[in-house]
Amino acid sequence: MFCSQGESSLSEGYCFESINGADREQLPVVFVVQDNGYGISVPKRDQSANEHICDNFSGFPNLRIIKCNGLDFPDSMRAVEEALAYVRTGKGPSMVYATCVRIGSHSNSDRHELYRDEAERAEAKAKDPLPRFREYCLDHGLSEDELQAIEIDNQARTGRPREGHGRP
Repeated sequence: MFCSQGESSLSEGYCFESINGADREQLPVVFVVQDNGYGISVPKRDQSANEHICDNFSGFPNLRIIKCNGLDFPDSMRAVEEALAYVRTGKGPSMVYATCVRIGSHSNSDRHELYRDEAERAEAKAKDPLPRFREYCLDHGLSEDELQAIEIDNQARTGRPREGHGRP
C-alpha cells in the first residue's frame, strides 16, 4: 500500500492513527511525506516541535523512516527503493520523508502571497526540481522528442500545462 501526503498532515489524528496502526500490525505500507515547510497557510514550525515532523514517529518500533532530498531525483529514488525493500521484508511500514519546496499556493483557496514574501517565492521557484529532472532524463538516454511526447501526454491527461514547463 502507498500513501502520499504533506508534512503538516502528520499533525492530524487520522494520520497518526494510520501510521500507528500500520506499525502495530507490521503492515506493508509506504508513507511518502513531502515536507515543503508549510501547511495550507501555516509554517510547519507552528505545528510541530520537531524540525522534521517524521521525528515524531521515531519511537515506533517497526516503522523505518528514510529521509531524502525531494528535489534530487536520484536521492528520492534511493529512498523509495529502500522503503520498498524494507516493507517487502514483512517487518512493517516505512516512511519516505522528502524535503522539497512549495512553488505555488497550496490550493485555490490559499493565497501564499499573503504570508510568503516575493523573495521566498522566487527562491522556491528557483529550486523547482522539474528542470533538473528534465536534464537528468536527457542525460540518461531520453531524447528531446521522447521527453516532449511525455510532456504533451501529461498535459493532455491533466488538462493543464505546468507553468514554465513543457515544450509542445
